[in-house]
Amino acid sequence: MRTLLITAALVATLAIRCPAQFFPKSSLGTDAREDSFKSRWYSSHLRALNEPSLLELAKKKEVESYRFLWLRSFHHPVAIRLEIKGDGSSVLITKISSGAGGYTGCGKTPKVCRTVENWGILNHQPPLADRS
Repeated sequence: MRTLLITAALVATLAIRCPAQFFPKSSLGTDAREDSFKSRWYSSHLRALNEPSLLELAKKKEVESYRFLWLRSFHHPVAIRLEIKGDGSSVLITKISSGAGGYTGCGKTPKVCRTVENWGILNHQPPLADRS
C-alpha cells in the first residue's frame, strides 16, 4: 500500500513538471540543437499565453484548430487561434502577452484576450464530417 502511494505521488509530480509538448520532434530545425532551441522558445511563449497544445487538440476529432504565433522582437507576442467545431461553428481566439517576442515568455500573463464566437464566413462551411 505504501509503495502504491509513493508511486502515485511520483507520477503526479512528473505529470505536473512535464509540460505539454507543442511541436513534433524535428519539426522546427534541420538539426537537434536548432529544433530544441526553437521548440523551447516558441513553447515558452505559448505557455505564457496559456495556449493549449495543438498536438493534444488534434486528438479530439470534433475540433479542427489553427494557430498563428507572432513573436516580434521588441513588441508583445501575439497568438491567434481558430477553432472550427464539428457542427461548422467557429471560434477565433486572440491573445497578446505583456512580454516581448525576442525574449523568454516564461512568467508572462496574457495582456489582452479576445474570443469571437461564430466567426465570419467559416460558419457557412459544411461540418467537418461532411467535408471531403
